[in-house]
Amino acid sequence: MHHITGDAAEKAYKHSKALRKRCQVLQAWADFATKPPAKIVSLDRAA
Repeated sequence: MHHITGDAAEKAYKHSKALRKRCQVLQAWADFATKPPAKIVSLDRAA
């Protein structure tokens, strides 16, 4: 069950802080996911 606390101003402040944190996390993920791949080394067992 969701508990409702605080007035409208407090809720807006909490939402704004959470949105900033989510933006930072999503930007970090985007930076990681779109960087060039690392050098791939073949592990050929026949050699």
